[in-house]
Amino acid sequence: MNKDIEFRYNNLVEQLFKATPSFQNIGAEAYKPGLDRTIALQKACHVDLSKIPTIHVAGTNGKGSVSAITASWLQETGQTVGLFSSPHLVDFTERIRVNGIQMSHSFFVDFMDLYAEDIKRLSPSFFEVTTVMALRYFQDKKVDIAVIEVGLGGRLDSTNIINPIASVITNIAYDHTDLLGDTLAKIAEEKAGIIKRHTPVIIGESTSETLPVFESHSKRMEARMILSEERYNHWTANYDASDLCLTFETASKRYEKIIFTSHFGDFSMVSNVRTALTLFDEIGEQFDATITDFVNGLSNTPENTGFRGRWEQILTSPRVIIDTAHNANGIEKVVAMANEVCSSGGHIHFFLGMAKDKDVESVLRELPTNFSYHFSAPSNERGLNAKELQQMASENELAGDVVNDIHQWIELHCSELSSDDVILITGSNFLVADFLK
Repeated sequence: MNKDIEFRYNNLVEQLFKATPSFQNIGAEAYKPGLDRTIALQKACHVDLSKIPTIHVAGTNGKGSVSAITASWLQETGQTVGLFSSPHLVDFTERIRVNGIQMSHSFFVDFMDLYAEDIKRLSPSFFEVTTVMALRYFQDKKVDIAVIEVGLGGRLDSTNIINPIASVITNIAYDHTDLLGDTLAKIAEEKAGIIKRHTPVIIGESTSETLPVFESHSKRMEARMILSEERYNHWTANYDASDLCLTFETASKRYEKIIFTSHFGDFSMVSNVRTALTLFDEIGEQFDATITDFVNGLSNTPENTGFRGRWEQILTSPRVIIDTAHNANGIEKVVAMANEVCSSGGHIHFFLGMAKDKDVESVLRELPTNFSYHFSAPSNERGLNAKELQQMASENELAGDVVNDIHQWIELHCSELSSDDVILITGSNFLVADFLK
């Protein structure tokens, strides 16, 4: 490891956070909607979008999972695959990977040195810089395909400068309502902004409110719309030891033994797997992909892509599980899985930390009263004070204590827990990141 590069890398990452508005740090104040700055920076950084084939993935929940699964099965075919996702948990370069390997710190340093004046002149947001950096990295690495996850929304998100071979919208739920709208239809309008002319779009889940929006946009853009939940409306799931085995079928085909292991996801991931499978149906032939590639890619997603934080069991004694769910829809699925894994006994110790700009009340309404609650504050400046969260929970009849150091709590109490008990850490990417750090 080059000490000089590491020193400069750490300083430049800190400078980037300070010099450009970062949604990860300050929330809505950092949101700079519109594509003009991104396009100007893209051109200044000599990014030729025609040289970077892409897949674009949006949605309220599940877009990270679908992006990672897709990148993984594409890698299984022998492609060189870029993956752009956010936010990072521990290190900035988690956001930008090629075949699972994080972008080098030296590339970051070189990029920031080379385009410092352009960044200063254009005054882009943190995410706009990150997006263009990723695209330039993928161009330099000559990737065969890059999977690009939307940051926020879609229509005005800086990733929307790309012209993908396919678009995906996983689902629509309430999140970032101050920026995207206060109804599902309004939020769907923003997400549907990624639908491109004559480009197929996969819809993972829809409702009576969102489907007309998707239909309207697809018709206007002459884009073929495929409803994943309609194509694969028959599926079964069962556990075989620690693996979850899925079977999907349509009127004309049946996919059996689609497996992912317990250290990656849970049965609530079925919708994400189904969405990724529908995308595979649409574009797999372009990459000579087989269903074996898909199954292997699914099982190997964490290893192939470095994807973390989705019902991820990181300790077995006691069982410690982390999940980055951070809105009501995500927490609802986490609670369902927690009840499932403890259905034959065991108790849930539920560590909750949230960002203060989230709809905390809607999350608390999803939580049962029979869990043991522990409230923590993420170290990020957007983190909600733990005592304030505890008070809000109490008003929802959820009692619990404040825990400042989760690691220390586990060390003190692990001997008291049974092998069936589960420690679940969730509510915010930031809380999970703190724990992993």
